[in-house]
Amino acid sequence: MSLLALALALAPVSSGTEIQPTNLTFEPLVAPVAADPTTSTSTSPAPAAADENVSRFSYSYIEAGATRLNLDTIDDEADTYYIRASIALLKFLYILGGYENQSTDFDNADSDVWSLGLGAHFAVNPKLDIHGDVSWLYNDISSDVFDDTSSGALGRIAARWMPFDIGGGGGLEFHGGALWVEADDTFLSDDSVLGFELGARWHIVQAISIDATYTQLEDDDQAGLSARFSF
Repeated sequence: MSLLALALALAPVSSGTEIQPTNLTFEPLVAPVAADPTTSTSTSPAPAAADENVSRFSYSYIEAGATRLNLDTIDDEADTYYIRASIALLKFLYILGGYENQSTDFDNADSDVWSLGLGAHFAVNPKLDIHGDVSWLYNDISSDVFDDTSSGALGRIAARWMPFDIGGGGGLEFHGGALWVEADDTFLSDDSVLGFELGARWHIVQAISIDATYTQLEDDDQAGLSARFSF
């Protein structure tokens, strides 16, 4: 082959020939990093913790009961029938009031006692409450010997404990505390007495309960039964 023929064979393609571009896809050289859930700024709020200091006890109720008071000074007994009510306020306060009639064979004495007071309660845990109240007393006493009216006060600090739960809101409650009574012309052996009370309340259902209570007021003591409707 001559040099002229070799040169013609190796000559470049004419400039009129169009070269089509190739579609290329470029992949990122660095793979995306997964988001760290511990550093995310859109975290969901944690559920609110359960409030451990929520009382399961009701301080709104109507109660009726009867007691027998053994009087040391006159060596006799006084029978008492009463009705009592309480209304809860502001989640930790309650207003209470009541009426009771006491009677004894000694001098045919009879006493009507009205009370009105204010109390507060605190839940140590859902099964244990501490509560206290102070009540004003008005006493109208009559007998074969004299008639008189007087006023006084009753103070109490106590606890309520529900160790056993039963379905439907029922359960067994134990309660007890210290008492102070300051009043003139009552059946008690003194005008100012300190004492205590202990009791057990069976909550048949959440709203209905029955109670047995023993009370010691220095030289006098009393036992009683009651029924309560809570709301």
